[in-house]
Amino acid sequence: MGYSKERVRVMVVWVCTLLTVGTLRLVFYWRPDWMLKCTCVTESLDKAEYVLLEVRSSLTCVLGLDC
Repeated sequence: MGYSKERVRVMVVWVCTLLTVGTLRLVFYWRPDWMLKCTCVTESLDKAEYVLLEVRSSLTCVLGLDC
């Protein structure tokens, strides 16, 4: 399963980031999977811009973004 960005969701997240004076962005820095789920919709892998890769060693990495 992959993810693709949706403009409306991205705009809502940035408005919330401004309202929380950057705190939300800091949370998303620590939890990139939350950022992905808040700004993207699920897509099939052939159409996806991002792929969420979860590793059991408690490291979470989003392919397409810097880890």
